[in-house]
Amino acid sequence: MSTAFPTLVVLPGPLRWIIAAAAVTGVGLPFVRRLPGPWRPRLPRPAVWGVSFVALSAVGFAVTAAQHPGGDEPHYLVIAHSLVADGDLRIENNHLQEDYSSFYPDELRPNYVQRGRGGVIYSIHAPGLPALLTPGYAAAGYPGAVAMMLLITSLAALALFDLVRRFAGQGVSLMSCALVTCCVPVVPLAWMIYPEVPALLVVAWAARWVAEPVTETSAARLGRWALRGAALGLLPWLHTKFAVLLGCLTLALIVRLWPHRRAIASMVTAVAVSVAAWVFASFVMYGSPNPTVAYGGGAGLAPDNVPRGVLGLLFDQEFGLLIFAPLYILVPIGAWHALRSPQHRHAALWYAGTTAVFLGAVTQVYMWWGGLSAPARFLLPVVPLVAPFIAMAIDRLRGPTGRALVGVTALWSVMAVGAGLLSNRRALLLENRDGASRLVEAMAGGSPLTATLASFFQADWVTPTVAVGAWVAAATAGLILARLAARWLPTWTGVRSDTGLAGRAFWGGAVGTMILSSSAVPWARRWSPTPRARRPPRSVANAC
Repeated sequence: MSTAFPTLVVLPGPLRWIIAAAAVTGVGLPFVRRLPGPWRPRLPRPAVWGVSFVALSAVGFAVTAAQHPGGDEPHYLVIAHSLVADGDLRIENNHLQEDYSSFYPDELRPNYVQRGRGGVIYSIHAPGLPALLTPGYAAAGYPGAVAMMLLITSLAALALFDLVRRFAGQGVSLMSCALVTCCVPVVPLAWMIYPEVPALLVVAWAARWVAEPVTETSAARLGRWALRGAALGLLPWLHTKFAVLLGCLTLALIVRLWPHRRAIASMVTAVAVSVAAWVFASFVMYGSPNPTVAYGGGAGLAPDNVPRGVLGLLFDQEFGLLIFAPLYILVPIGAWHALRSPQHRHAALWYAGTTAVFLGAVTQVYMWWGGLSAPARFLLPVVPLVAPFIAMAIDRLRGPTGRALVGVTALWSVMAVGAGLLSNRRALLLENRDGASRLVEAMAGGSPLTATLASFFQADWVTPTVAVGAWVAAATAGLILARLAARWLPTWTGVRSDTGLAGRAFWGGAVGTMILSSSAVPWARRWSPTPRARRPPRSVANAC
């Protein structure tokens, strides 16, 4: 029985505490309902930034103090050290002198594909992020760089709050911002040295500019639009792949500003100057104006990788967004409501289109998971483009089934991050790419649950897609039965009058989760092998 239905073994494992918490919540709902008045938070904007910075710093410094940076992080730090100590981007001498020994205990070789002019070694990684880290690194080394990353992430949290407030009320916006900031992929990338974090901030600013109305007064502030163009111009300096975001967001703002030609010219000029300097820097270092020359001229990119990459970023059991943060299931629901709203339709179209174009661009590499990093790293820059949809979904899902869906997905998303941060050395949030999720194994309590989930590391993406289809079908059935349960089950049990809408949401979520976990497993197990990961070529890996 446990082989056919692994969830029967899962329930006595670590999930038993979740079940106990859900039971206590269900019993306590009638008392909560009798409390006077709803909770309406009124948190000023500076407090949003302050709370975000303090909370993220408390966790981030505790995590980074117990381990050294990994993956591409030490390479970005070497560039920052070269900028601080030598004032250049030539990293060969820094590796020979082992300048990285203060933050990386092992040998660290230069990460490059080809030498630049005169045989000089420049890192394959873009200099934008190290340049942003230089104040913190110069002051306190690696901890100072972490502090800069946390500062950038907290500013991004404030920008997300300002953005979602244009799509939902104050309370819903605050809750949506808190959930998005506290879940994958923002955590644990909030303090990891990766360029996706400052890209998150820039995209959040740009998404807010696209959503806000343009008046004659705002269009006349040419200096402000020049600064906004300069901020957008930072994107390609962070990574070449962010040039796609630059193009889409610049075009969206041009359309939004039209017919205010002077404001458009001010913004576009700043963008053009930054892009020209970016291209010229490539020519100076490598003798070619092609910015992809550092990565081998675009070698390793293939459109055939896109389906596997998109499915992997969403559904893979080790690096898929929806495994660690099912809260993002709400995105299509919110997008539907945004597209139906004349007030939000323009921004929603640009958000959805930009997200689709960016996904099609970044998943052309074989290594769609982004190397040694947290899950869904490549999706972090487009989080601001979908966060308004999450807020709208939370705001519009007011029935018992909708509230149950929000509650279950939010609970799992927060629980996954909590389990990962409490694990030894973030083991549950940094996978080993063997086709089996550490998080699922930890929560499964000895059950072969990982065999029922999809893995997209091999070239064959059709077979695991069938397993994904089984889970999607089960989720649909679970929602339908949850709606029926929310309507009828409390009446049968005699508690409907006591619990009201909150109680019906509780019962709907409980029944829907039970149906989902039990019905999908037998079918998904049949179609979801867990293959060993195939490591990509070095040149492709470095390009990420």
